[in-house]
Amino acid sequence: MSEYCTQTRNTYAPDVLVCGLGPAGVAAATAAARNGCDVLAVEKCGYAGGNITNANVIGVCGATNMQTGYLVTGGITAEMLQRSAYLRDPVDMDKLTPLSELDIYHTQLYIPVSDEQQLVHPNAVTMIYDAEDYKVGADRLLLEAGVKFLYHTFVCDVQAAGGHIDRVIIANKDGVSEVKPKMVIDCTGDADVAAWAGAPFEIKKEFMQAGTMMFVVGGVEYDDYVALKKRILDTFAKAHADGVKCRFAGPGVGRLRHGVINFNMTRVPYNQTDAADWTRAEHEARNDIQDAMYILKTFMPEFKNSYLLYSGPQIGCRESRRLLGEYVLTIQDLYDRKRFADCIGIGANPIDFHNPTKYGGAEACEVKKIYVYQIPYRTLLPKKVDNLLVAGRCHSADQMAASSTRVALTASVMGEAAGTAAALALRGNTEPVHVNIDELVSTLSAAGAILDY
Repeated sequence: MSEYCTQTRNTYAPDVLVCGLGPAGVAAATAAARNGCDVLAVEKCGYAGGNITNANVIGVCGATNMQTGYLVTGGITAEMLQRSAYLRDPVDMDKLTPLSELDIYHTQLYIPVSDEQQLVHPNAVTMIYDAEDYKVGADRLLLEAGVKFLYHTFVCDVQAAGGHIDRVIIANKDGVSEVKPKMVIDCTGDADVAAWAGAPFEIKKEFMQAGTMMFVVGGVEYDDYVALKKRILDTFAKAHADGVKCRFAGPGVGRLRHGVINFNMTRVPYNQTDAADWTRAEHEARNDIQDAMYILKTFMPEFKNSYLLYSGPQIGCRESRRLLGEYVLTIQDLYDRKRFADCIGIGANPIDFHNPTKYGGAEACEVKKIYVYQIPYRTLLPKKVDNLLVAGRCHSADQMAASSTRVALTASVMGEAAGTAAALALRGNTEPVHVNIDELVSTLSAAGAILDY
């Protein structure tokens, strides 16, 4: 392999570098800055939000205990909910109430439904993000905390020696620059920094959860949304049984406003750590949306005059690399609701595994409710790299456990813990693995985090 060297344009030397500004990165950067660190955050897109904003994954999942319907995520995660999310009315389906107008800690935000109703219930996902509100809310949150951040900026290399990251190479319109941080938090979703720094990880290239390109359809004509949703499910089930071309699962259907329907249904197996495979997934997903639109407009009169408003700016990823950290959270831990002395947050999303080998209705999505469980700090700690934390869907969990922990709310909870831990490590002149757990827990609690149930 030939070696290419170039002069770096800029040099940055923050206390903490946060790589990626999805929900995990937004919370990590904010928490580290609030705890006194000089923070630089970099993000490949021109806005924060991860899958919420760059893949249109706007359903709020994992925020509430699905037995009681009450919030189990606090701190920065709850702040962003109040800045950017809305509650669907269980009766008037055209009504959306901003969470900023509610006492979210004492309001039942989810109406429990049975497993059988989960796909067909018109408001099974009771809260949705407004992607534009999330972009603005994240900008303001970061600026208020004093975070320095660069959009349109890729992490493209890591230089580590002796298990310590010395430099992270970034690229943007300035050219190639270097960052020399004291601490790094990997919120890339794909564990790019951890992998390139030499931390152990797992990736199941032949059997990763399928990705989805979300899309929104306008001009839908109907009187009864509940009946419409059932007809959509029945129509795709019949098309699948009849062999009509369309790779899909579910579909998951949500009403944004009258006549505007959001679809979570395309299913494309791919590896997001492979540039060529990611590219293939993008164009295949767009073709699959065209196939779905053909079925809707051909077989459903309600969609006769409908039109594709937009698809997600990119395909949404559910799984790629997963860290093999100081502790690997297992599916059995979730089933057992195992307690951890180093708990840094609560997860509440169902087990939601999108099988890459199955298409059609609900059988393509293996969903099982897990009401609440604890996430240990050790799942954020890589092995073999001493100044790195990882937060988000690439944290240390087995494949089935990660099918729950991968969602935006849970990623954000992990991000706040990682940012707080990075600050405590720097304050104590120690490594993240040696952070005092009692101090971490008390600091998170004082900031509003919910750590027990």
